[in-house]
Amino acid sequence: MTVVYYPGWGIYGREHFINSINFDDVSEISYAFFDVESDGSLRTIDNYEWAEKAFSAKDSISGVPDTWEDGDARGNQNQLAQLAEQYPDVSINIALGGWTLSNDFSTAVLDQNRDNLINNIVEMARDNPWITGFDMDWEFPGSGGQSGNAIRAEDGENYAEFLEGVNIALDGLSAETGQDYTISVASPPGLTQVDTFGFEYGVAEHADIINLMAYDYHGGWENSTGLQAGIFDDYSNTSSPGIAATIKAMIERGVDIEKVNLGIPLYARGWNIDPETEIANAIGAPSLSAVTGSFEAGIYDAKDILTTIANNPSEWTVVYDTDSMAAFALSETGEFVSIETRSTVALKAAWAKANDFNGLMFWDSSSDLEGAGASLVEAGNDVWEGRQTVADIVATDIIQFDQFIGNGEFYDLLTLDPTGLPISAIKAQENLNEQGAETDLELSNSNDTDGSTVPDEDIQVDMSETTEDSSEIADSINTDHVHDTENQGDLPSS
Repeated sequence: MTVVYYPGWGIYGREHFINSINFDDVSEISYAFFDVESDGSLRTIDNYEWAEKAFSAKDSISGVPDTWEDGDARGNQNQLAQLAEQYPDVSINIALGGWTLSNDFSTAVLDQNRDNLINNIVEMARDNPWITGFDMDWEFPGSGGQSGNAIRAEDGENYAEFLEGVNIALDGLSAETGQDYTISVASPPGLTQVDTFGFEYGVAEHADIINLMAYDYHGGWENSTGLQAGIFDDYSNTSSPGIAATIKAMIERGVDIEKVNLGIPLYARGWNIDPETEIANAIGAPSLSAVTGSFEAGIYDAKDILTTIANNPSEWTVVYDTDSMAAFALSETGEFVSIETRSTVALKAAWAKANDFNGLMFWDSSSDLEGAGASLVEAGNDVWEGRQTVADIVATDIIQFDQFIGNGEFYDLLTLDPTGLPISAIKAQENLNEQGAETDLELSNSNDTDGSTVPDEDIQVDMSETTEDSSEIADSINTDHVHDTENQGDLPSS
């Protein structure tokens, strides 16, 4: 499955509407966010975008303009109802909490407030029959999160009891409505937050889906550069673990990988560094300041930074680090930006599918490039659904790698399990062949044929050929939003 979060505030500076999403590439949309108040009430953070905005015909799912007559449905609430009619196979979830709205979650799941919160969730689903589930985006139980959040030692246990109660209540509603409801939880990348999340109390058991936020391992809060969504983190001077270490910690706490959606960021994090810094020393280099960003210092929408790079290739060097298994771009002026490209998204999708993840998750739809051959969501979903191989995506990517650094090769990720350990050489070769990698593994060099060490020196990958389609795609990208800092976004990313 492929999940995208839609941010309600996207209607403002980004002018991103629900009908901007290509629902051929999406199996579930999570609307972000509703606030969870301390007494268990649910509150929209902006009633105008939720229930009042009149959408024009071109911005509406139905293609029919909203009216201002009394009683007429408007806002994103109505757009989601239209979405359910036009795309009945797309699940529609309501996300509760998020980075800036988790301050009262700890209080809301206490014994005296929990039933009220559960009842309000049920009533919201009853009042909006197009809702198919809820995404619990508590950031984070027991530790971390935004300054000022309520935090209690018993958060993890209370979270599990709350989720169990929601399950029971929604099962009861399902008996009334005939609608099956799903519960997902957004799980953290940091090991400290994984430890206090409540997995040992049954959080994973009471959730249908776990959306792993496999990003934000590094960012502008640090005084040196880093790769924000690497599989490994070999350069950091911090305790940032990398995706494989997070997944290992989750599995050790009983999480079933078949419930996990691998989160992929549709935004980039960047720093300004000394322009004389060598590429080999760019990861972990001292930061002079955060990059300007699209709507917030230090953060670019993927559509902005990738368009900038595609339109100015002589000013940027795009690098893939085979040790961290992540990409960055370095400009002539010293901008270091940790990025995802269609190629890196495709590779992660293939790895997740080969390792029996539940699916992919993207934060958030407003930051993606639009159009066939440009969208990162499309690249991931195409590989997940088997419509394209990783090699197909690489060949037509508008962003081509200029350099590879590290001790491995691009396709090495397909030779690893979810925790970063080598899989059998036979299975690894099957993965590589399935994704069109021009790579041969020497099975005779493995320990055995069913649980071996993969010989890195035998992995050879040819990524030098680029089809002429990539230049045509680059020409078609909308550059209206490049380095747009006039309209500041209302909320940070999840």
